[in-house]
Amino acid sequence: YYFSQKKLDERCQKESYLKLIEKVQRLVMDEDLFEIQTSKDIEIVLMKKRELNNCVYMLKKYARKFALDDDIKFIEEKTQEYTDFFGNHQQDIEYLKKSSNDLSRPLLLIDSRLSEIMIKLFE
Repeated sequence: YYFSQKKLDERCQKESYLKLIEKVQRLVMDEDLFEIQTSKDIEIVLMKKRELNNCVYMLKKYARKFALDDDIKFIEEKTQEYTDFFGNHQQDIEYLKKSSNDLSRPLLLIDSRLSEIMIKLFE
């Protein structure tokens, strides 16, 4: 009984982690993060960026348990890359309008790595 319950608990934890990964994927694929046209869009990015950082923090917190330290470190680095680029140009709306490729690149890399993690999680 103990071992079957332990396996069930572990499975539930993996499923919760998987839901968090899916949430991060939805966030990074949200066009609001890389299609910036107005100052209102900047406010939306700031709000979603905070949510993304919180989710990445949670992923990092439990990464060791699932042997995903390197993967989550990569995601953390790409999140920081996005944050730095956006932060450096936050006041220049005209530049951000033309920078959707630069903004989306780290987000696409995060999405790809998250897909990899989803497969690793249930190996």
